[in-house]
Amino acid sequence: MKKMIVCMITVALSLAIAGEALAQAKVPKKQARRARNWEKKREKQEKKLTAEEYYEEGVALAKQKKYELAAEKFKLAIETKKDFYKAHLGLGEVNFHLARYGEAEKDFNRASKIEKDEVEPKLWLARCYEQQKKWDKAIEFYRKAAAVDSKSYIARLGLGIAMFENGDLATAEEELKTAAKLDSKPLNAYFYLGKLYEKQKKWEDAVTYFKKVINIDRKHYEARLRLAMALEKLKQYHKAITEYKYLGNSDWVFALDALKRIGELYEAYVKDIDNAVIYYERYLKKTEDAPIADRVKKLKAGEPVELRDVVGLVHRL
Repeated sequence: MKKMIVCMITVALSLAIAGEALAQAKVPKKQARRARNWEKKREKQEKKLTAEEYYEEGVALAKQKKYELAAEKFKLAIETKKDFYKAHLGLGEVNFHLARYGEAEKDFNRASKIEKDEVEPKLWLARCYEQQKKWDKAIEFYRKAAAVDSKSYIARLGLGIAMFENGDLATAEEELKTAAKLDSKPLNAYFYLGKLYEKQKKWEDAVTYFKKVINIDRKHYEARLRLAMALEKLKQYHKAITEYKYLGNSDWVFALDALKRIGELYEAYVKDIDNAVIYYERYLKKTEDAPIADRVKKLKAGEPVELRDVVGLVHRL
């Protein structure tokens, strides 16, 4: 009996000791869990970036053309620092590239209010209106940009182009010539002056400015095409053929049309049937054109071909 009592007491003591040990073990576990949660919270707080750091991340993403991600970073920068001029400007730029022009306008307007004397928001607003073909508004903001910086090539060029598109050719000419003086290589100013004179059928002036473009960029194919067409208007067919040959040897979208036009000029105006056939055949090697194939056959056979069938290079620019 005594042995049984001793056993029962021993078991009771063991259970009590085990329970106490278990209770003591639970306390450190609970404390450890709290410590881990606190550590995670601290790490999360430490990972929160400054406005400038969010902005730099946005810039890096924008350079990679990851515009949606960049927009999120710029928004975080603005949430952290409300009047962050560069972040508003950056957000406007990525919205512009995403063709969200309404949102971009809001961003650039906010940037402009923060830094009233900065030219960039005004230029971007003008570009937004350009994309929407709101020429009056584009002109308004290019004027505002030029008022801030009278020597801004971009502002004067943009103003000239907007005037050109809006049909005010006299003012466009003035602004484009002003722009041309503000840059060492004013390619776009020269190009639009060429287009302006082309529109006015001032062919010699158009030739002058398209040549200026090509002197800056030999591979400006559209300028070469327009130059060739202006030379045709001046009946300088050999010079026009030289320009078309350059285009015909390129990988440009109008290369085939240029080869065909060379054949037409040789046939109809230079009266050189052999060269006409050569260029028609070069054209036919790269495309199927039943009327031209028939034409070549007749020319080789010495059969007469009506000149009214010869048409100019279609202006599809």
